[in-house]
Amino acid sequence: MDLSHTRLPIQHRLRLLEAYKKDLVTKSKVIRASIRSLEEQIENLEATAHTSLVDRLIVEDLHASLKKAEEDFEIVGGQWDRVSNEIEEAWGKSLLVSAAAEA
Repeated sequence: MDLSHTRLPIQHRLRLLEAYKKDLVTKSKVIRASIRSLEEQIENLEATAHTSLVDRLIVEDLHASLKKAEEDFEIVGGQWDRVSNEIEEAWGKSLLVSAAAEA
């Protein structure tokens, strides 16, 4: 969510960015919970995967899901970093506008 080139007032832009950042935090928590759940499922099934073809296939599928969840987590982390940087920039501009208004 790049709002740096919009004509929105700085305070409005900050509120939008903060809301988006909270959404990313929630997504991050959901993905981490999913990763933990997948890891537990894999651990539980690996004990029987050597004797059961079905369990082995399920474990392979769970590993693929785990890899996708880890990739999603990295994407959300990158988005969070970008939003954090935009927030810092918007706060800096907000301070400059406030200083200019006081002068």
